[in-house]
Amino acid sequence: MLPGTSRALRFLPCFFMTLSAILGVGCTSGYFVHQRAFHLLESGRYAEAIPIAREAVAIRERELDPTHPDLAMSRSNLALLLVYTGDYVGSAAA
Repeated sequence: MLPGTSRALRFLPCFFMTLSAILGVGCTSGYFVHQRAFHLLESGRYAEAIPIAREAVAIRERELDPTHPDLAMSRSNLALLLVYTGDYVGSAAA
């Protein structure tokens, strides 16, 4: 990977969310919501990320098949966030 590439890639979800706001397109796609939650997780902002991660799971449950790997990834990230905040029972349910 080129130097500075990983830093630039971290801002990609923010770029797409900004672009969708400028274009007036609703950013309800599970992908974008998932990426926002993941960015907050990586930043250590767990409390902020939990409601967004829950929204990503809800959107992907509506959009995708129950066995889809993207839905599994969103559920996994939500469970990880809940573990990081000490909600072990909630993480088992996620």
